[in-house]
Amino acid sequence: MIKQYQKLSILFLALLSLTSCRGQQEFNGSSIFLGEYTDSLSLKVLKNDTILYISKDSLEQSNQYTPQKFIQQLDSLGMSFVLEGDEPSWKLVLSKYKLSFTDYSTDELKSYEAEIYYDDQSGFRVMFKSLDNSVFGVIQRVDYTLNGEDACGFSMTDNHLVMEAIVTVNRKVLKGCVRME
Repeated sequence: MIKQYQKLSILFLALLSLTSCRGQQEFNGSSIFLGEYTDSLSLKVLKNDTILYISKDSLEQSNQYTPQKFIQQLDSLGMSFVLEGDEPSWKLVLSKYKLSFTDYSTDELKSYEAEIYYDDQSGFRVMFKSLDNSVFGVIQRVDYTLNGEDACGFSMTDNHLVMEAIVTVNRKVLKGCVRME
């Protein structure tokens, strides 16, 4: 039964990776877009080791990171992907080699060693799994044009998030939004 579950989870992740999206942007040669923006189109960026909100109109795209390069950049700065959802309320923090999962309905926190797989051909998509195969997931960009209607709809913040996540944890499928911190 476990092998069949693993095969289904891998198939599930493979099917999710068939749609296309774009990479993660860098603006003005030094500001990295962190996938979050306000109603007034102020973008959350990392500039000189500081997280700021800067008006989109004052930014000019200068680079586009592949998922692998973006994760290397986040890791070098001590930052992680933070995935959150509700029904039930949960949180997963993913760094380059580790993930931790919190189920708020039980206040249980579990940590795992993780592997990350990059899909450089279809833009920004990251797949990951725990080494014990109990957690699988995919992070993908869903809002390409900074149109609030396209942003992730499971957000725990008032801001718009451009990435969503689908995660399976111990055979339970969860959907949520992604931010960086």
